[in-house]
Amino acid sequence: MKLESLKSMFSDMHKEVHGFRPRGFIMSSTSVEEVQAEIDSLLVESVRVAAEEDRQQTEAVAQFEAHIASLIEMGADNREAALRWIHDAEDTNGDARYLEHAWGLPYHYIACAAA
Repeated sequence: MKLESLKSMFSDMHKEVHGFRPRGFIMSSTSVEEVQAEIDSLLVESVRVAAEEDRQQTEAVAQFEAHIASLIEMGADNREAALRWIHDAEDTNGDARYLEHAWGLPYHYIACAAA
């Protein structure tokens, strides 16, 4: 039972870190120790992946804010107008979540930045 529980945990973690469920050796392993070692390795990998995602989002926010500022310099009356221009250019139909995804911004960034 412990082996199956560890495999299930590994599968969930692998999907969270890599975006897909694992196949192959580890899922057919019969050793608790092997699966636990893979989980430990995946924990280290998840920290690295999270740090990289944070770095990318920080960079995306800086680029997005620079773009907003440049649109205001070019004639947008304010941040709200600049956002409308960006929505038009990105063809998002005003969907902030889609725009955040397109720019690699953190979820809810646009609503929080406006508050």
